[in-house]
Amino acid sequence: MLIDGCGPKPTAMTIANRSQLTLMLGLVLLVVMILGSFWIDNQQKQSFALVRHTLDVEGQLSTVTSDLQDAEDSQRGYLLTGQPDYLAPYESAIRRVDRDVKTLGALTADNPRQQVSMKRLRDLSAARLARLNQVIALYRSGDHAEATARQQLGPGKALMDQIHGVVAAMEAEEREILQSRERAVIRQNDLSKAGLILSAIMVISLIFVTFRQGRAQLSLANSSAASLRAANADLKWQLETREAAEAQVRQMQKMESIGHLTGGIAHDFNNMLAIVIGSLDIAKRRLDSDRARALVCIDNALDGARRAALLTARLLAFSRQLPLAPCALDVNKLVGGMSEMLRHTIGEHLRVETVMAGGLWRAFVDPGQLENAILNLVINARDAMPDGGRLTVETSNAHLDDAYAVANVEAVAGQYVLISVTDSGTGMPADVIARVFDPFFTTKGVGKGTGLGLSQVHGFVKQSGGHVKVYSEPGLGTTVKVYLPRYWSAPLEVIHPQCWS
Repeated sequence: MLIDGCGPKPTAMTIANRSQLTLMLGLVLLVVMILGSFWIDNQQKQSFALVRHTLDVEGQLSTVTSDLQDAEDSQRGYLLTGQPDYLAPYESAIRRVDRDVKTLGALTADNPRQQVSMKRLRDLSAARLARLNQVIALYRSGDHAEATARQQLGPGKALMDQIHGVVAAMEAEEREILQSRERAVIRQNDLSKAGLILSAIMVISLIFVTFRQGRAQLSLANSSAASLRAANADLKWQLETREAAEAQVRQMQKMESIGHLTGGIAHDFNNMLAIVIGSLDIAKRRLDSDRARALVCIDNALDGARRAALLTARLLAFSRQLPLAPCALDVNKLVGGMSEMLRHTIGEHLRVETVMAGGLWRAFVDPGQLENAILNLVINARDAMPDGGRLTVETSNAHLDDAYAVANVEAVAGQYVLISVTDSGTGMPADVIARVFDPFFTTKGVGKGTGLGLSQVHGFVKQSGGHVKVYSEPGLGTTVKVYLPRYWSAPLEVIHPQCWS
């Protein structure tokens, strides 16, 4: 026994199974009702046909009796009047008797007892007609007295009485059969009513069960909807929380990138300031005595100041959070301008090579974000070469064909500007490559990486309409290929100071 609140709650599968069972029962009931209706209808038709048959037999018995009576009345009229006209109805009645007796025999052919009575009726009818013919023959021969005497004798009446007795017995037999068949029809009607009542009860029961199941399904659907709303609300909160965390981590990643630059750039920045300060000091002391030398020193100071300003502008660009501002970009100039910065970033124990392709197409991309992406790739390459090695940054034109696009579902066939970053480091196995762009996935130790560097690169490239692919083998190094969309026409461009003409 299940106590309220303690029993198991119906699941969607249980309710579905019950609904299927109810549907199957309904179909079975429908089939049974249809077959039963056909059977009852067929039985009623047979009963009605038998009733009609009985009525036809009774009618035919009356017809045979009437035919014999007509023949007898017509013969009597002829004997009384001597008029030949009275024989016409007699002859017609004789013909009808033969035909109607045959019809009656056919109607009663299915009843053995009636067939016995039919044989006696045929014999009596034939005997009665023969006696009528004898009387008429005697009358026609002129022996009127003999004819009248035979007419008045008892044998003729006795034959008619016997015929009436046989007909009465056959009618009684048919009435008994009729009553039996009427009782069968009544039983079938009662059976039909009982079947209809039972079917109605079953239909009402199925409707009630279906209604309850529908309410249960509605309740389960409402419960599922409430659970789904709660899950959606929780998921929305998690997404918002994750987005906020990712935004914070992205900012931390950019600041981490700046931190990697600080060590190498601080020395250069101090040298630039020393050049500026020293040149200005020399120019000040020689302004009156050696004006030409002073102007050279001032030019050196201005050059150092410009280099410091450019370096400061790049650092500020790395620390800002800006939406993509793509433009027609000369990637060779951007990579060439980053060469010195990259050398300071990776340290003196690594060799850096930049290979610039001639006739390079322009790319339609955000310069600042591209710099950040290249820097992320270089930092990852540096970390993969703790014992030293070679880093190569190469640019070229590339075309991805349909076969490549089929093999790489994220790629779109077309022309691209390719930036390849290759290191001779430790490399990665296939399972690591499969997850290398997953957010927060990192193989570095605790505190050495956020796991967002390559995911940022992937997101930026995809947002720019490009494609990124990683090739690596353990012990043989890694190559990351960044495919940037080629610039074709002149859409509404966002003017950016780093988009050189």
